[in-house]
Amino acid sequence: MLEIARLCLEHADRPAWLLTRSGEVLHENRHARGAGTEAELASRFARGQTPPSDWRVELLLLADEALCVVVRTSVVAAPEEHVRTARDRLGLTARETQVLALVGSGLANKEIADRLGCAASTVEVHVTSLLRKSGAANRSQLTAWLWAGALVASANANANAKR
Repeated sequence: MLEIARLCLEHADRPAWLLTRSGEVLHENRHARGAGTEAELASRFARGQTPPSDWRVELLLLADEALCVVVRTSVVAAPEEHVRTARDRLGLTARETQVLALVGSGLANKEIADRLGCAASTVEVHVTSLLRKSGAANRSQLTAWLWAGALVASANANANAKR
């Protein structure tokens, strides 16, 4: 039965996790792989924390163990004006701008690659470039800065540091 649950998750078109009720991740589907922060959130929801409205938590009873399926039901787009401002201030290419918007929406590299019709390794190159240009330490920080509109301040600080 556990294998059937795993196979079903793999065919979901959104990030999804199979967890124990204690929050241990047993399986994450292809859309959820690499989304470390989201996996941690899914684990909290499985342990009883109330999820936001764009997440769904369902309890499954398989054999003698209660398992939880957590699904992120929607992807929220990063604010367009913040993406445009980051593009202009950081000197991003058109593709870097697309990748930034999708990273900011919470998508994993594979999901971004699927949407853009390129390889996940190509997306990794763009994400690395975005991190370098923005001065962000990781994609979580990049996303947080994007949503807060702080990439403008980051770009200004990087420009001043190079002088």
